[in-house]
Amino acid sequence: MRILEMGRGKLIIKFIMKDKVRILTYEKRKKGLIKKAQEFSILCGVETCVILYAPKSEETPAELEIWPPDHAKVMHACHRQIQREAIVRTQKEML
Repeated sequence: MRILEMGRGKLIIKFIMKDKVRILTYEKRKKGLIKKAQEFSILCGVETCVILYAPKSEETPAELEIWPPDHAKVMHACHRQIQREAIVRTQKEML
């Protein structure tokens, strides 16, 4: 359990036990996270993607969610990151 101090006071971070409350919290925070990703992408002119697994409940399995909704854009961003990591790894090996 973590305690975070934010502008409105202390926030205790711990797992939400009740499925319904956890899913509602997930949906609300997901919207905020995606909004921030969109703003970040526009303001900074960078390629941004978000990959989330929705919480599973008794009725539904965990579901993959992505932003932007265009699968090709997410795959492009992931492939670019993998290529960058390979370049950095190669440069380190050459030293």
